[in-house]
Amino acid sequence: MSLSPKAAGVVRGLVIVLLAGMAAGVLYVALSGPLEPADVARGVIAGALIFVPIYLFDVAAANAGWGKRLRQRPFLVAIGLRTLVYLVFIVVGLLVAAFATGVPLSDATGILGGTHIAFAFLVAFVFSTIRQLSRMLGPSVLTSFVTGRYHRPRLEERVFLFMDLVDSTTTAERLGPLRFHALLDRIAFDVADAIATYHGEIHRYVGDEIIVTWMADKGLRDAACIRAAFSMVSGVDRRASRYLGDFGVKPAFHIAMHVGPVVVGEMGDLHREIVFLGDTVNTTARIEAASGAMGRSVLVSQELMDRLGTIPAEVAMESIGSIALRGKQDPIPLVSLTWRPAERPS
Repeated sequence: MSLSPKAAGVVRGLVIVLLAGMAAGVLYVALSGPLEPADVARGVIAGALIFVPIYLFDVAAANAGWGKRLRQRPFLVAIGLRTLVYLVFIVVGLLVAAFATGVPLSDATGILGGTHIAFAFLVAFVFSTIRQLSRMLGPSVLTSFVTGRYHRPRLEERVFLFMDLVDSTTTAERLGPLRFHALLDRIAFDVADAIATYHGEIHRYVGDEIIVTWMADKGLRDAACIRAAFSMVSGVDRRASRYLGDFGVKPAFHIAMHVGPVVVGEMGDLHREIVFLGDTVNTTARIEAASGAMGRSVLVSQELMDRLGTIPAEVAMESIGSIALRGKQDPIPLVSLTWRPAERPS
């Protein structure tokens, strides 16, 4: 039985984390002195018992209701709570590894004081801070800033997806600014899982619009961008009764997608961010505007469809010809997509 993309990603991550944890455990005991076979075994066991539970905790936190509440906490509170959880995993992992390799009880409990516990707390704090920063900025953004990937602008082929709330102005007037913000925040949380499952990156939120991007090869492979689009809508549709109860509205969306070259680079001083510049971004925005004017839920460029190769069998395509888009000299061939089954992908 084949795994879903989400489950496959969790399994791949688990294998990587297990191997990395065992290597880190051996490195840690190696820094403490000469290595004996028992020391290697203790490092392997400790690394596995620390890294794997932390990884599984983060997976659960990304999907469970309590995890959503944790992610909605203020920055310092979330870091503090994660630090405590990680610290427990680290201490328990070290103790169990010590017992499993025959370390006397008096020596094993020595890790609960002095240098060892201080080091464990520091590691837990660093891990939790990195995790929280990654959620705030986006994993790829944090990595790009740290590595300096876009310190010098570079040209990349990227897929862009624009997701816009239908009748947002009317909804905002009825709900008022604070409840409208709560609605948009709820939507952003509910589509995040689909974006992560299909390896997309949230570029930014612009009012009621969510902009997602992929490197072209990643977004086109196995029609990941198409699957993500319908899965994002499904993530909201599954919770329709909650939206109706809390806000009196069942959210609907216009989605547009396009692919092409963009310049990617860091910009700014007091506020520095990674920006995408080029006609590809502008064209995607124009397609999104056209999807609203034409009443189409998912509208994509023919260029993107041509580069996909294959699409999910459940997706129905309708070519609507070349459409003149605002600000574009030449008409752009567009395709409307719908998902055939009553239930969209999870």
